[in-house]
Amino acid sequence: MNPNQLVKLLLPLFLIPLTLYSVSLFGHDAGNAVIGIAFFIAVVKFANESERKYMIILAVFASIFESVNVISGGYKYIGAPLVPLWVGLGWGILGLYLVKNVETFKSINNKNAYILSAIFFSAVWVLTGASIPSLVFLGVAISTTYVLSLSSKFPASFFLFTGVMGVVIEFFGTSVGVWKYFLNGLPIDPPLLALSMAYCSVIAFGIWLSRID
Repeated sequence: MNPNQLVKLLLPLFLIPLTLYSVSLFGHDAGNAVIGIAFFIAVVKFANESERKYMIILAVFASIFESVNVISGGYKYIGAPLVPLWVGLGWGILGLYLVKNVETFKSINNKNAYILSAIFFSAVWVLTGASIPSLVFLGVAISTTYVLSLSSKFPASFFLFTGVMGVVIEFFGTSVGVWKYFLNGLPIDPPLLALSMAYCSVIAFGIWLSRID
């Protein structure tokens, strides 16, 4: 992996917190405008035909997935009755970003990806309290990288980084107050390990639906 690939890979880890902070300051309408423009540019300028199909399918599926979770009371976007438009569009952009970096992900062999997965998710487990019940989620989060890599042409590092992105998005999104999680009607900290699995699953399902794999 050369320095340019590394910068390209890590850039969203800085842009995502900035975007979420901007939404917390200026509201969902601003998010709809900015992410909407970014989605349009990505579809028109950067995506090929199969990638456009993937982005649109992923955006629609993710919006439905998120809407079901919001309606069920699992979480709520602060200041919005349901799921803001920018959320589904953001999923589409995330999906394109991951697919466009497949060659970079392939430079990390699967064995190293599994080791990094164990290290990263174990660190998340420790930093979120290291509770015994959450050991189940730790094991499943690590195994998700392995299982999805077996059922896809994409390497294990692709799904590892998807999980990393999920943790970053959920941590910053809840930290700056863009959305909040609930259990039995009471606010809770985001279950980051479970959410990392959810991100991998949604991306994998979008890949399967669009047949981009």
